[in-house]
Amino acid sequence: MLDSSPVIVGVGEVLDRPADLQKSREPAVLMADAVRRAEEDAGARMIPHIDAIDVVKEVSIPYPDLPGRVTNELGLNGRSRAALTDGSGNGPLREMHNAAIRIQRGEIEVALLCGAEAQWSVDQARKRDEKLPWAPPEQLPELFRPLPYANALALKYGLVTPAQVYPLYENATTSCWGQTSAAARQESAEIWSRMSRVAAGNPGAWLPKFHRPDEIARPTSFNRSLAWPYLKLMVAQPSVNLGAAVLMTSVGKARALGVPAERMIFIRGGAAAREPDDYILRDRYDANASQTAVLQSVLDLMGWTHSEFDCVELYSCFPVVPKMARRLLGLAIDAPLTVAGGLTFFGAPVHNYMSHAVAAMTRRLRRRGGAYGLLYGQGGFVTKHHGLILSDVAPEAPISETPSVQAKADSLRGKTPELVDDYVGPAILETFTVLHGRDGAPLAGVALAKTPNSARALATVPASDTAVLERLESMDRSPIGIAISLESTEDGRIRCVLAN
Repeated sequence: MLDSSPVIVGVGEVLDRPADLQKSREPAVLMADAVRRAEEDAGARMIPHIDAIDVVKEVSIPYPDLPGRVTNELGLNGRSRAALTDGSGNGPLREMHNAAIRIQRGEIEVALLCGAEAQWSVDQARKRDEKLPWAPPEQLPELFRPLPYANALALKYGLVTPAQVYPLYENATTSCWGQTSAAARQESAEIWSRMSRVAAGNPGAWLPKFHRPDEIARPTSFNRSLAWPYLKLMVAQPSVNLGAAVLMTSVGKARALGVPAERMIFIRGGAAAREPDDYILRDRYDANASQTAVLQSVLDLMGWTHSEFDCVELYSCFPVVPKMARRLLGLAIDAPLTVAGGLTFFGAPVHNYMSHAVAAMTRRLRRRGGAYGLLYGQGGFVTKHHGLILSDVAPEAPISETPSVQAKADSLRGKTPELVDDYVGPAILETFTVLHGRDGAPLAGVALAKTPNSARALATVPASDTAVLERLESMDRSPIGIAISLESTEDGRIRCVLAN
């Protein structure tokens, strides 16, 4: 066992859902509480020795200096470097991996990752027109806003939020895998049902209730359609008050501080890559080069051709992400894909879910003995990908200091089609979604089409065009690849109709 090997020594989580909204804790306080729990979990005094802090970006309220506020809560002002991470679902794994490399190099000794959201309190305050003691309503930001890099055509046709974009991948992969929409929804429901069972057994989960597959797959007034084919019980739940913290150090420092050996979980390495930010300028939607490169690389690190991990956490903001990942890893549909409970049922504290997954996996690995776990996180719009391997088995050599597999991802990526905004004429349906209102009724369809010269065009399907919408939402057969026609309209948008 190398003294320089990076290890997780303590994990802590908090859940806050007070009966009195005025007693809810703000994100910085939740973070500090989670850190104290992580110190208790380590079984040794750790907080005074922290010399590097990564604070996961939160969105519940605006802080002028969140890292400074957290260090003040912990009594560490001026005694540690504190930085705010850029927001993304893969972010906690990225910062943990970077901290592990710095620990191995001897640049830092004790690292802290922490994050929290209090979005449930924010949402409740809005509904009740109530002022929170820590955030005036006029300062509360909207949870989802168009990103600076959002393509103008994406905005024009209504592809803005994750729930509107991820279906492009879901519907494309459904066709690629030879599934009907009914079969694809059933697969999603079965995976999500197993995730709900894990959440039901996790005392830190926001929605700890088991749901049968038929409950998840059946549209109801509660489980309403959001964007085809996703229902409410299939998507991330960001309205939560949750916090998590992870303490890391080296084996040598852990011993010196008196951390029991059985608390140490080794960070064994991993891989990272990313796609271009513009989700309308992707080479394809039935696969993802960066996801493929990352998951193939973590298998290569283990010397495996398919997953032999004892436990995995596959990011689950929307079903298509773990469905793609499990196929790349060679996992069966009934394989456990979460240790925490997933972003629907455990809850989705925006950028910080994977910190909770780290906590759950750390506890699992401590119990198993001789086990290996894979954490896979992704951020953006199937954009940023990170895989991290944990184990209670000590490595025989230092971990790689170059986790990027970007060159491999770039070599796997095909040519991106030219994007056109004024094409009319015959085309082929590449992928699509149908956006639904709060009453569950279709608002409009959005189609991505391939022109005869292989360019990509976007088009709308008005709610009044029931023939096209019914074809898009057919449960019996995928519409991907059907012949369509693109027509100009008076409002300046291109309309998709069925070819004659």
